[in-house]
Amino acid sequence: MAKYGAQENLRYFKPIQTGDEIDREQVMTLSGLDSENFLSETYHFQFPASPHWAAEKENKAIDVFVLRQQLLNLRTQPALIEGAGGLYVPITRHQYIIDLIQEAKLSTILIAPTDLGAINQTILSVTALDAKNIECLGIYFVGKNNPYRENNIQTIEAMSGKKLLGEFILPKHEITPSDFRAYAEQHFDKNGLVREALI
Repeated sequence: MAKYGAQENLRYFKPIQTGDEIDREQVMTLSGLDSENFLSETYHFQFPASPHWAAEKENKAIDVFVLRQQLLNLRTQPALIEGAGGLYVPITRHQYIIDLIQEAKLSTILIAPTDLGAINQTILSVTALDAKNIECLGIYFVGKNNPYRENNIQTIEAMSGKKLLGEFILPKHEITPSDFRAYAEQHFDKNGLVREALI
């Protein structure tokens, strides 16, 4: 959002949020974009846990049909949709995030970590997407520089069979939103492959 949100008029949407911190607000602050680029969460639960449990603790139910329709409507717009954790995070006791992606006929960009455990986590996610016939436009790595990063990326690219879209090495220290935007402009998606996949 920090690099392409304004020029591509992207809309950010995270349908389900749990916990006190709201990702939409954080992305809005870091990107410097107006609220018009952001859709409010359909569900927000205070307990920081998987959606199914967070909803149950508030004696509420998540309507998967409503979520599906919202996502289907967004397919005709330039939008960046964020899940709630991993692909197999449960939305209800009977449905996962990956089921919602499949039913809404969404394409995906898999955001992968660079640290220890990245190979197992990423290959499992790729396998899950393939099993559901969900299009994976590629893998983009996000994380701090570490001793595992280079080998992890090389290994995942070779084993997954998916397109490598690039990597974004996070700053070593916390920086201001304006500095982050300048950093993202310089370092995010240097080869333009993420933009190409989004548009």
